[in-house]
Amino acid sequence: MIFNEVYGSYYNVVAEVLAEAVNGTLSKERLSEITTRKAFGESIVTIPDALIKQKWPLIDENFETPLNHKPTMPLTTIQKMWLKAILQDPRIQLFEPSMEGLEDVEPLYDQDTFIYFDRYADGDPYEDIKYGEHFRLILSAIREHRIIRVEYQGHNTRKERTIIPHRLEYSAKDDKFRLIGIAHTGTRYIINLRGVKKCELMEKFAPDRFNEAQTDANEVVIELKDKRNALERAMLSFSDLEKETIKIDDENYRLKLKYRVDDETEIVIRILAFGPMMKVVEPASFVNLIKERLNKQKGCGL
Repeated sequence: MIFNEVYGSYYNVVAEVLAEAVNGTLSKERLSEITTRKAFGESIVTIPDALIKQKWPLIDENFETPLNHKPTMPLTTIQKMWLKAILQDPRIQLFEPSMEGLEDVEPLYDQDTFIYFDRYADGDPYEDIKYGEHFRLILSAIREHRIIRVEYQGHNTRKERTIIPHRLEYSAKDDKFRLIGIAHTGTRYIINLRGVKKCELMEKFAPDRFNEAQTDANEVVIELKDKRNALERAMLSFSDLEKETIKIDDENYRLKLKYRVDDETEIVIRILAFGPMMKVVEPASFVNLIKERLNKQKGCGL
């Protein structure tokens, strides 16, 4: 809620109105058009009324303003503090963001403010120099549509592949980045960034060379009971997946999630985290995965 009222609807609507007034193009019709398009609720009435009657002395009866320049919305101190805090995240540092303009503020919080209890502790070494170099080189390859030659550590042996990169993907559960791409033969590869030992940029490729349809996708259908804020938590937990949500009644919902086959184990773990609030109804193969996982936990005394 930090920015709930900072530069909200009133600020944005009035800023555009004053910009029109500075240009000398503001009229009663334009004022009404701007507020109708950008405001909502009673603001559509209250904003023009406050300006025309000069309760807010920003324009006169001729729709002119004493301002000489269009209004701007500089960052507030709290916004700067928040930006500085998130820019110190080692994962964001991989993108080499600029800290310009934030030199005079302290971060809103430190990185050790939060304790993560729902992800693995062996995350990627984001502050490792070589890791950062490989990350940025692969990112450049994706942006510039260039093929890469990657040498990486597999399960048992060191491997080398020439790959058309598609995207870098982050797993919140594993706290790891991985490269998704295909070989010239059409074979799909998922390579953990941590395992990359060498990386080399090569020639360019056609942007449509990677066909998303080549990636294997599955669906799971879930019934959700919206108790203890379960629906909101589910929307957040599965925000990275394509999904369809249907309301059955005031308390029950039906969710259809699409996920990659490679992520199936992680999806099982995420669903189980909701306990009795979630029930997998189809497909039968996924229901069996849930049962197997529960039996395994029961056998381990978890």
